[in-house]
Order: sequence, then C-alpha cells, then structure tokens
Amino acid sequence: MNLNELNHEETVVLLGFMRVIIQADGEFTEGEREQVARVREAIGAERFQTAMHEASQRFEDNNEALKIATKAVTRPEARKVIHALLVDVAESDRVSTEEEKPLRWLESWWSLPRHDA
Repeated sequence: MNLNELNHEETVVLLGFMRVIIQADGEFTEGEREQVARVREAIGAERFQTAMHEASQRFEDNNEALKIATKAVTRPEARKVIHALLVDVAESDRVSTEEEKPLRWLESWWSLPRHDA
C-alpha cells in the first residue's frame, strides 16, 4: 500500500500524528521538512493541505481526539503504512523520548512490533 491509497480519515490521522511527532521535541529539523515534503508529494498538495487543516482543527491540543480517530483506522495495511512513515519522521533526526511516546502508543494499540530507536 502507498500513501496515496490511504482514505481521507487515515490521511488525517497520519498528519495528526506527524504533527505530534514533529512538535514533540520542539524542533522542526531539515530531515522532518524532507519527510513532510515527501508526504505532500505522495498524496498531492491539495489533498495534503485539506487533511492537514482538518487534523489541525480536530486535534489541536486534543490528543484524546487523535487517539479516538486512530482507533477507527482498521485496515492493517493502512496501519503499517502510517506507522512506517511516522517512524521515518522520528528517525529523520535523533529520536527523542517525546517522539517515542506517540510511536509506542500506536504500536501498542495497533499490535505492531516495536521499532528500534
């Protein structure tokens, strides 16, 4: 499965968690910028903007809403694609403890193997 095969809700969840991971350590590194550009290119600029705006509106300062939306992602292949991309974002620079927390939550909820930080 490719990023462009995610449905709208899966894309919103992906971008919501991507924001959480990028903001977790208070830095927006060059590696993270490259990952954002990769996602924008893969799904298209308009779709990216729409989903990012929705993620910002729905999940701003509300991690509980993000967790609830994440629980609604049921397709195993979508979960794997989302998780793999989020690991790539976290690993694009030094993985901080703050970046690990949302990844661990996803791995636990979705019964995915832990990535090696």
